[in-house]
Amino acid sequence: MRIVVLLLILAGIVACTSKREKYLEEIKQVEQQVFDTAKIPSAKEMELLAEMYVEYTKEFPDDTLSPLFLLRAAELFKLSGKPTKGFALLDSVYLKYPNSKWAPAALLTAAIWYDQEAKDIARARQKLITLLEKYPDSEFADDARKLLDLLDKSPEEILKMLEEKYNRESNSES
Repeated sequence: MRIVVLLLILAGIVACTSKREKYLEEIKQVEQQVFDTAKIPSAKEMELLAEMYVEYTKEFPDDTLSPLFLLRAAELFKLSGKPTKGFALLDSVYLKYPNSKWAPAALLTAAIWYDQEAKDIARARQKLITLLEKYPDSEFADDARKLLDLLDKSPEEILKMLEEKYNRESNSES
C-alpha cells in the first residue's frame, strides 16, 4: 500500500512538473514571436503573451517566476494600450509576493506610471513611500528617493536643478 501511495505522489509531482514545463515552453515560443527584432509586435500579440504570463501565475502561484511574469505582463498590457490591467498587476506583485526581489521594482514602476501616464502625483508618491518603507535597502531605493524629490517639480525646475548640479560638479573638478 505504501508503494502505491508513493507512486501516486511521484506521478502527481511528475505531472505538475511536465505541466509547468509545457507552460514555460509555450511562453518561450510566444516570447520569441513577440520579441522578434525583425518586426514590431502587435497589441494583440503583446496581450496574448501577457495573458499567458497571468495564466501561468494562476496555475503556479508559488513559482519563483510568477512575480516576474506579472511584472512583464503589466508592461505588455501598458504597451498594448491597456494600462489599467497593468496597474492592477503591478499591485499584485508587491501584495502577493512582498518578499520577491520583483516587489520593489513593481512599486517603482507603478510610481513612474502614475506620475507619467496617469498624472496622479499623489498615487505616485504613495508608491514611492511604500517602496522606501518596505524596501529601504533595495536596489531601487535610491531611484525612489530621487523620483520623490522630483514629483512636484515642473520640467523647468528640474532642468534648473540639473544645470545647478552640473555647474557644481564642473566647478569642483576645476
